Amino acid sequence: MSEQGRRYMRFGAVMAVILMALGYLAIRRARNSKSYYVTIKELNGMGNGAYSKRLRVGRQRRTGLHQASGHSH
Repeated sequence: MSEQGRRYMRFGAVMAVILMALGYLAIRRARNSKSYYVTIKELNGMGNGAYSKRLRVGRQRRTGLHQASGHSH
C-alpha cells in the first residue's frame, strides 16, 4: 500500500474511534437524562427511593382555567 493509502487508512481509523466515542457519550447522556412524571400520591408512596431517581411531578390541568404567567407591565 502506498504512503497516501496508509494516511487515509490511519485518518479513517482515527475518525471511526472519535465517532464511536461521541456516539457512546450521546447514548449515555440520553439514558441519564430521562425523567419520569409521577403524581404526588405516587411520589409519597416511593419513600426514600424517590431521592435516587430523576422524577418530575405531573399535574392534571383543569379545562377552562388559565393563569397568566410572567409579569405584566
